[in-house]
Amino acid sequence: MANSSTSISEFVLHCAVASEQKSLIIAVVSFIYITTFLGNMLVILVIISNHQLQTPMFFYIGALAAIDLVTCNTLIPRMLTVMIFNFFPVPYGACILQVFVASHLQALLTLHLSLMAIDRYVAVVHPLQYPALVTNKTVLTGFVISNLIGAAIIIPLTVFATELRFCQTNVLPYCVCDICHNGSHFLYR
Repeated sequence: MANSSTSISEFVLHCAVASEQKSLIIAVVSFIYITTFLGNMLVILVIISNHQLQTPMFFYIGALAAIDLVTCNTLIPRMLTVMIFNFFPVPYGACILQVFVASHLQALLTLHLSLMAIDRYVAVVHPLQYPALVTNKTVLTGFVISNLIGAAIIIPLTVFATELRFCQTNVLPYCVCDICHNGSHFLYR
């Protein structure tokens, strides 16, 4: 069976959820979104408003909350829109952008958790030198470098994904834009 390769200008997200479960899933996802949004905003606002919390460890926690906040705002609103309207066209560029942002945030989260582990290692192994070694400046520098490394890892993958030719259809059974893991929508050259 031969696949025909097509050039696609938009994807149609069609969330494959059983109709009898859709209301419950929308309610649960909405609750998760509101809880995640409010919880992360509260963490960020408390750290910003209390000057005693503006230390390296709380900067790590605030950055973790910010990453989570951006992640939930990148994925969940589109997911809810697709589930509510059951059909949602997304321009090709916007879909690729969402894949890039979500992948970058995953890489950034991994690197950020690694930085937090290194921070704890320094605190345990060099407790007397910790305040001199780990400052707000070094934490901020580590966060910026993590962002750059995450982007350097994800940008080539996103560029390569734009070079793929799509076969079959532009209707995806997903609730968000994602690179299809089973390869059924891509024709690899």
